[in-house]
Amino acid sequence: MFSKQHEHVSFIPDLSPELRDEGDWMIGRLRSFKFLVDVSSFAIEPTSGLLAVGTSSGNIYLYGGAGVECKMTMPQAFAVRFLSFAVLTSNIVALDDNNQLHVWDLSNFGGPKIFSPHPYFRHSCPFQCSSITLSPSHTHVFLALQTGEIKTFDLSCFRKAPYTVPNLWKLHLDDMAASGVPIAADLNSLLLLEVVIHPRDLNLVFVAYTGGVILSDLTQRSSVHAYELVLPPGAPGGTGYATEDIFEHRRPDVTAIAVHPTGHFFAVGHSDGSIAFWAVNDQEKPLLVRTIETVDVNMVDADGLETYLAGGKSNSSKSIREPIFKLSWSGFSNSADPRGGDTVLTILGGLLADTSPGLTTLLLPPFQPSEPPPGPPTALHPHFRDAMCRSIEPTKSFFYRTSGVVQDYLLIPTSSPHFSGSFDPYAIILLVDFGGSTRATEGYLFPPSGFFTRETSSSDQVESRAIEQRQDVHTLRLPFYLSNGNAGVLGGRLISLEKDLYHLFIGDRLVDERNLLLKGGRAFADQTEQNELRLSKYQPPRVLMTYHLNLKVQFFDVSAQLLVSSGTDPLQNHFPDAFPTMTIDLSDAVSNATSDRIFFPDKETSIHSVEVAPEALEFAVVLETGDVVVYRSSPTPPNVANIPDSEITLLKQVVPQPEKRLSPYFLIPARKGNVKACALSDIGFLAVSYSEGSLLILDMRGPRIIHSAVVKKLKTKPTIAVSGVSHHASHFDVVTSLVWTIAPLSKDFEARVRLIASCSSGDSEVFTLAPSGSPVTWKVSGEPITIKGTWDPIYSVVIDSKTGALRKPNPARLAASLRPTPKDNSHSFFLVVGKKGARCVADIDGDRIGKAEWRHKAGVAQVTQLVEHMGSRALVVITEKNEVLTYSLPQLEHLHDFQHSLTSSPLLTIDESGDFVSWARSPTSGIIDSATYGTLFDIRRLHAPADLDFSNIDRNLAAQPQPVSLGPVSLLSWFKTSQALTGTQIDDILGGPDRPIRKKPRDREATGDAAMSEEAGVASTAGATAASIAASAAATQANIYNRLTSALGERGQLLGNLEESFSALEAGSKSMVAQAKRLAAQQTTKSWFGL
Repeated sequence: MFSKQHEHVSFIPDLSPELRDEGDWMIGRLRSFKFLVDVSSFAIEPTSGLLAVGTSSGNIYLYGGAGVECKMTMPQAFAVRFLSFAVLTSNIVALDDNNQLHVWDLSNFGGPKIFSPHPYFRHSCPFQCSSITLSPSHTHVFLALQTGEIKTFDLSCFRKAPYTVPNLWKLHLDDMAASGVPIAADLNSLLLLEVVIHPRDLNLVFVAYTGGVILSDLTQRSSVHAYELVLPPGAPGGTGYATEDIFEHRRPDVTAIAVHPTGHFFAVGHSDGSIAFWAVNDQEKPLLVRTIETVDVNMVDADGLETYLAGGKSNSSKSIREPIFKLSWSGFSNSADPRGGDTVLTILGGLLADTSPGLTTLLLPPFQPSEPPPGPPTALHPHFRDAMCRSIEPTKSFFYRTSGVVQDYLLIPTSSPHFSGSFDPYAIILLVDFGGSTRATEGYLFPPSGFFTRETSSSDQVESRAIEQRQDVHTLRLPFYLSNGNAGVLGGRLISLEKDLYHLFIGDRLVDERNLLLKGGRAFADQTEQNELRLSKYQPPRVLMTYHLNLKVQFFDVSAQLLVSSGTDPLQNHFPDAFPTMTIDLSDAVSNATSDRIFFPDKETSIHSVEVAPEALEFAVVLETGDVVVYRSSPTPPNVANIPDSEITLLKQVVPQPEKRLSPYFLIPARKGNVKACALSDIGFLAVSYSEGSLLILDMRGPRIIHSAVVKKLKTKPTIAVSGVSHHASHFDVVTSLVWTIAPLSKDFEARVRLIASCSSGDSEVFTLAPSGSPVTWKVSGEPITIKGTWDPIYSVVIDSKTGALRKPNPARLAASLRPTPKDNSHSFFLVVGKKGARCVADIDGDRIGKAEWRHKAGVAQVTQLVEHMGSRALVVITEKNEVLTYSLPQLEHLHDFQHSLTSSPLLTIDESGDFVSWARSPTSGIIDSATYGTLFDIRRLHAPADLDFSNIDRNLAAQPQPVSLGPVSLLSWFKTSQALTGTQIDDILGGPDRPIRKKPRDREATGDAAMSEEAGVASTAGATAASIAASAAATQANIYNRLTSALGERGQLLGNLEESFSALEAGSKSMVAQAKRLAAQQTTKSWFGL
């Protein structure tokens, strides 16, 4: 194996002493990441900050604060159709495709606990549940059945509630028929779509049927109003004039509904793409009917109709419009007026057939009318009607353009769960269909910038044009499992760093305003794994880099230290934890508003690979087109005059986002074919090889190309043409592996900067770089040295002969190599690995130290890595047949073979410590939908998921919004505005007279105290119950008394007529206190006697 004349044989040690036994290796799974690409529903709990996502495979994923994430599985694999939070009872409610209602308890320590599904809501009939509706103010669920009935379910008692609502639209039609109004029978109009609770009156609900909308009174069990849109003959409606029944009365089906935050008017979407606005107190005529582009489409336009008829009924395809699928009407805390300020109407649907997919938002002015002038009494004063019409005239609009068809959306409120979860939202999550059974999420800030901010002044408009455009479409950073689904993960790299480099890499952990604010729940490390927790702090920090189909490169912290907390404190970080300031977005260079298109002629281009120089914070992004874009941490000052090479394009004109740490530096256009290999060093050198056989070496200080040539030309074996003449075909040798190092050669004892280019033919070229002149410039010194390697190389590295550490070029080694010192007596090994074998030589161009060829049945090598464990190093080769082959260093002796089944995908990355990440593709869509984080040394590693605690969920919600008057606040409006029913009163109405005692959320402290002493617990519980009831009644009495006393003092004689009512109310309150005390005493007595 060795030359007898080699004078340095004595320096060859065994670098793998601790990895020779099979027990030193243990392949294990540490974490699994599921990228949600089959999302079917989602829900938000804004008071605590919890996000729930349902999938078509029957799973629910819950995300909250640091480390809070869990998976809940349906008893059967049916898609999750509807999902909602019940804050008062600490529940998650889901309805699946089998019409079965499922409830999870969030008060269970360790994670959510499912209750048994209630069989009452499993329907065998063809009519399904159209929707479920919950209120944050009471504990009942409204289930809208397609039959037109409304069923209710009591979450506090977990039982079917006796309150039901018949088909109100059928009753309305029956009443109309009884009154002599002829109406054609249409069974489709009886289908129930949705139940929307009045935003300021829990006693009223809007019930949307396909035929129209009914406003129902829960207490009176009656219909208050019925709203139906009827288009007169000749009116275009949403479909325009190109409809066969244009000269008939038409009733477009209802498809969606949203209520204005004041509760005085609402919007109804229809199947023809139109939106009708109605005043609650006027069911005879809508305020306005419009499409997204056109108003008054319910009116007959004689000129438009005549033009259509004169044109021969052509261009009908232009009027094909999709239905309105969903509406939301958002108010904001931007006005001191109790009626609110500007509002935003969010519209899903209603687009023309040739419009790009997306979501429409309209900014509407506030509804703040003055007092009306005197006039005859009507259901709705014309003054208020005019004010409503003015408040639905958009002042601005914005279109969220998406990469796929939007199927649903979820507004993220700042804190309030009221107003159907649409009040004061700061973000919006879109459910987008990307085709191929793929439904993923996209997040954006909401409302769009410019809705509530001043526009840029004219003097600054030109300079900040690009920044303004990006602000309009600020994306929202979603949790790791959601952010990668829509982006399309292509691959990545796991990087282990030293601690000083790690802190330099991550920078300052700042709270990003574009993050989804989730803080619900707490996660605690499993205390049964004390040894694993203690040893985790000795693991090296790790960073996961991923690159995506949307031309983004993202970085995540996957260090084991994130899973460890101090003492009994909860975890402080997510895992993985994103570095948003490090994100590279190549679309910045494409869509830059200050310059023309620079590169990427093919819009379908994608990222091929990314090279990282962690110490220099420089990155080279290689594209499938052959372009190479270099990013670095410090942007080039605009006033610095660079003289670039003609083959390099500087990207100084690209305006980086202010919060980004990385800026585009320069571009190497695709002129040499596809990129076959790329190597980036921490000392400012870059090498790129191309499929045409050329090799570029760049000094990035210029930037400047210092070498550009074809490595060499090869001749293949002679072939016989059809004519029978023998000839030789020639082609270029292609460099398929590149590595930078600072090391001596066997015949050059100075440690110098060298590039080793390994070719597919098996030969390797060694290029030596040297500085010269002042200022210093670098160039290739002399001719490259050719050494023997291995066929089809895919990996190469230079290691120290004593320690096995990588001889990477870094600023410290570069400075040492430039100092005039005696010859370097250190030695190194050059290891090159091909698809079918490996070779190791001494001092790069010296004697061969080891050689290995794996057996044919093992397959072709796909991933190779030199790993270190317990101070020993070994070569790991993973083949196409999922075999893990291990070899010693430097002799390349075969150690062990392992068969692993963690993934069948060739997309796998291993870091130097033996940890790896593998990606798996969905069998249906073909995109990456999951990843496995594992290790080759699963010894004393942390496995158990964190214990979850949701006791910090805030059940002390803001008070239910109360009704507001149409006019401004005044003494008279104070009297006219009645007090709405409370959530407890609604629960009593829906629960019926036989409703069991409500089950309250679990209190851990009370439970722990009761466990210490059963008798003391019974007594204290009964006493606490009595005290609570009495205190509540007394507080109610005092509150009412103080409010009315204050009102009497302010209003004087105007409240004199309330004196008698007040006395009766005070007497009733005292009676209630006495009754509560008697009830508490009875409960105490029963508990003592075991009754």
